[in-house]
Amino acid sequence: MAKQVGALGPTGIRLSKRVQDLRQARGLTLGTLARRLGDLGRPIDLSALAKVEKGQRRVDVDDLVALALALDVSPNWLLLPDNASHEQIELAERFRLTSSDAWEWAVRDQPRDLSSPATEVQQPSGLSAGRTTSFFLRNEWADHGASGVARATQLRTILHRAVLADLAATRPKRLMRAMEYQAEDIGGAAPYADEEDLLWFLTSAGPEDPLIEAWRKQFGLWDRMEHPAWSPAQARTLQRRADVYGGLALGREVRDAFDSVCPVDEASPSVVVSTAFAPWYTPASQQQRAWYWPRYREHLNSKGWPTQTIHSLDTMTDAVVERLADPTQPQAYQSKGLVVGYVQSGKTANFTGVIAKAMDAGYRLVIVLGSTLNLLRDQTQRRLDQELVGRENILRGVSEYESDYCDDPQWVQRKFIEFGGMPSSLGGFDIVRLTTRHNDYRTLPYGIGALEFEKQEPDLPLYDIRNLHRSPARLMVVKKSKTVLRRLVKDLHCIGTPLDEIPALIIDDGSNEAPLNTTGLNPDTERSAINQMISHLLAQLPRAQYVGYTATPFANVLLAPEGNAEIFPKDFIVSLPRPDGYMGARDFHDFGAAPPQHERTFANSNELAHVRDVEFSREDDTQQLQCAIDTFVLTGAMKLFRQDRDSLGDSYFRHHTMLVHESALVEAHREMLGRITKLWWEAGYSDSQSHQRLRNLFDTDIAPVSAARAGAHAVPASFDELMPYIVSVVKRIDADQKPIIVVNSDKDLDTGDTDFDRRPIWKILISGQKLARGFTVEGLTVSYFRRRPTDPAALMQMGRWFGFRNGYQDLVRLYISRDEAQGSQGIDLYQAFEAVCAGEEALRAELSRHSIALEGAHPLTPDKVPQLLAQHVPLLRSRIFNKADG
Repeated sequence: MAKQVGALGPTGIRLSKRVQDLRQARGLTLGTLARRLGDLGRPIDLSALAKVEKGQRRVDVDDLVALALALDVSPNWLLLPDNASHEQIELAERFRLTSSDAWEWAVRDQPRDLSSPATEVQQPSGLSAGRTTSFFLRNEWADHGASGVARATQLRTILHRAVLADLAATRPKRLMRAMEYQAEDIGGAAPYADEEDLLWFLTSAGPEDPLIEAWRKQFGLWDRMEHPAWSPAQARTLQRRADVYGGLALGREVRDAFDSVCPVDEASPSVVVSTAFAPWYTPASQQQRAWYWPRYREHLNSKGWPTQTIHSLDTMTDAVVERLADPTQPQAYQSKGLVVGYVQSGKTANFTGVIAKAMDAGYRLVIVLGSTLNLLRDQTQRRLDQELVGRENILRGVSEYESDYCDDPQWVQRKFIEFGGMPSSLGGFDIVRLTTRHNDYRTLPYGIGALEFEKQEPDLPLYDIRNLHRSPARLMVVKKSKTVLRRLVKDLHCIGTPLDEIPALIIDDGSNEAPLNTTGLNPDTERSAINQMISHLLAQLPRAQYVGYTATPFANVLLAPEGNAEIFPKDFIVSLPRPDGYMGARDFHDFGAAPPQHERTFANSNELAHVRDVEFSREDDTQQLQCAIDTFVLTGAMKLFRQDRDSLGDSYFRHHTMLVHESALVEAHREMLGRITKLWWEAGYSDSQSHQRLRNLFDTDIAPVSAARAGAHAVPASFDELMPYIVSVVKRIDADQKPIIVVNSDKDLDTGDTDFDRRPIWKILISGQKLARGFTVEGLTVSYFRRRPTDPAALMQMGRWFGFRNGYQDLVRLYISRDEAQGSQGIDLYQAFEAVCAGEEALRAELSRHSIALEGAHPLTPDKVPQLLAQHVPLLRSRIFNKADG
């Protein structure tokens, strides 16, 4: 039978297998290999690489050379067997010879001036900088091929682990001497106990290599130690790292290599208030079974996250996971904690990292409580599916066109994390989703069965490592609804696996959102239905850990601990640092030594640059609202101008939004929709009268603020230079004749959706409760705010204008009411925000003063934190709800 045209021949089949073997022997993920190929100018995406390894895609000669360079071998190593023997191999369909003869033929012809194939080759610029030692020239390749690399990798791993275990409990000491000492007890490890091999390893291993992870953890411990006897330098400084290198007695090249893969984390540390705990999540234990965390880390790297930011996330998530109970210990223990971040500051990335590490450690049931609204639950589900669960776990063998994401552009563009196969077939473990993109947890005939945990050793408990690490993990993202939670509690009673054997993790995304167990601060009021269900879950699962996430330290669980005993963070509270690039409270207020009123400028006053007062001569006055809409149009034009002039690409600013937040009432939203619709269509953005209005706003607001704060970003020299982009902005906003989207529960209004993942959105959004908590409004540039608060935490959560505004911080504007009716009183909403923001800053600072970050004794324990809050809340309430004079 004739061979199918285009099918791989014997060498092509062998190459497919060799690429996979070499990649895995090097400890590289498909993502790392794809990135290296891109650096070499020969990009091959993850899907195509997976097909190469499966023998489903041909490789041309340019691909071959790029793959060889990326894997750091000669092309011959990809084309021929990994040993020279008398075994017969096929080079072509009708040509066979021994592998030794094949190698002799492959290296027969050489240029006259090339004396030896073992000449060093200069490292391509796209790979590890400064490296000149080529991987295929090392002895393990020359002697034994892929099997030699596997053996060398194993010996090097054993040696480094032994050294790390030795160093973990000591000061930094002479590293080469420690390696030589440990190598004496490890047969065959001597060649890997020298500085040359260490340098080669550091410059050739991928960032997700388990040993690199382990070294990064160890250097992090030394960098963060408080007042060690061996270094007078402050923690987290370059001088502290220099003292570490001095103790290790490392040469300059090795120091530079360690700096590259284990950079000093100079960011502000997390503040940890904690009880004592038994260390179990150590660098040595983490590297043994890491699967999802290294791949999540690599995914963030591929998205362009700075190395330092990823390193900080690694450190912060360690601070949480190490305070959970060891999932393999025989004694059941429930650790309960709270992570305090900032509004729109990346808390999801943090708990995604915590979940990845917890699953790797052995937690096999993860329940994410994802808001009281479907909109937010769906957003959290998608984020976890894209960045943690991955394509293979989502599909589980079905066609990608049957996926719940088949209409998602990022799914089609293969932006979801991929593993190259089912994790269980690649040495990891699978994740079974019990909820999907738009489907919350529900009882189905297969639903209860999906909750059953398989045991390889039926006579042993699930938490025994002989069962635990061979079992898939279960993940569900559940709406905080008493109906849904009651359904889950009921189904757990029906499964055969003993519930006291299941290591579970409950992540409460927005733990401040569940209704208070108290009315006001009265601890005797009956607990809320939702918190009752959470309590039932914890009672059912003795090995469940509870970690709440909140954007404010004024969380209900801390304000009313007596009524929230079941979820009170008795074990730890972690206050996350403000992330780099975050635009938060201090960017809209002039805290500290603010300049006198007459000396304020757009450069030195945040209020003057970003905040615009909303004041009314009468209730139907729409002048400020029209000004806010005009600002929305102008800032959209500025974004298009920057895409063009800064060569950012046509989709750099994929979204551009304005949020109008006046009330939680549906009737008010309908009225506002009519008002804004009238203003939009009467604005006349195509006539000369509106152009003069926009010109004046540009000259008095947009241009001077951007001149002072745009940094390196392009700013038009005049309104005339910006004018051509205004037409494009208006077309984008009303492209479907619907410039406004109302986001609420009113099903009779059909104004469009806010699925930022599926399409670009350049719209004015009107909302109340649905966008007041948790939901990320992408591209938010202009906010119009008149919503009256009920308490400090609720007020802070409404600050949707906080977040990351890469490339357009200077364009952000907040239109906020300065005299809003609040019962018989008036309230200045800007001053109210300033009060709660200042109160939060003071409380965070006080937590920092009373605790020691990450290491050492903790004089302040979680049970004392409510007392600190109690000192702040009465004053804070009086500052918020009493209109200030003058």
